Amino acid sequence: MSNKEDHIKQAFARRRIMGRKELLERGIDPRDIRVAEDRGEITRIKRGLYKLSSDYSGIESDLADVTAASKFAVICLTSALSYYEMTSYISPEVTVAMPMNMTFLNIAYPPVHIYYFSKRPYSVGIVEQETESGIVRIYSPEKSVCDIFRYRNKLGEDLAVEALKEYLRKKGSDVNKLIEHAKMLRIWTVIRPYITAILG
Repeated sequence: MSNKEDHIKQAFARRRIMGRKELLERGIDPRDIRVAEDRGEITRIKRGLYKLSSDYSGIESDLADVTAASKFAVICLTSALSYYEMTSYISPEVTVAMPMNMTFLNIAYPPVHIYYFSKRPYSVGIVEQETESGIVRIYSPEKSVCDIFRYRNKLGEDLAVEALKEYLRKKGSDVNKLIEHAKMLRIWTVIRPYITAILG
């Protein structure tokens, strides 16, 4: 390992995601940042935001990276369901909710699919999960079930039904909380027959 490569790794020892300004303050030359990116030693999440390429621990890393890229990004739909282990579907992109009036989330890695939510659907059910990879801003399990039903025509009814079944099967699931979210998001009349059929 070269001294420059070692220097860069040491810079990331305390923080897994760092901005260009922070790297420069730690004595990393701008040319070395570019070379490290070209060699695949560091990954650019978005302009001016980097992490070590070797720092990957599965889906949580991707979700934490997206959270770090924008304070408005909220993990939603299939990525949220994957995080909560409520779907067998593996999404090729991280699915992210952004407010309607926000500009495009310009992120280089990981690949993302952005859904623009209006005020109420965007603001309801946001939670922050502490993970080994960092903070993940994500919708609650109840909100995620409601969202997948809202998008059932686009993403598939089978995904929505699977998510609901897995939610109801999970220890600690709260049907009343799910109903509360469904009513708040005006999706209750859609979800109700499915809950009745599953629970009998």
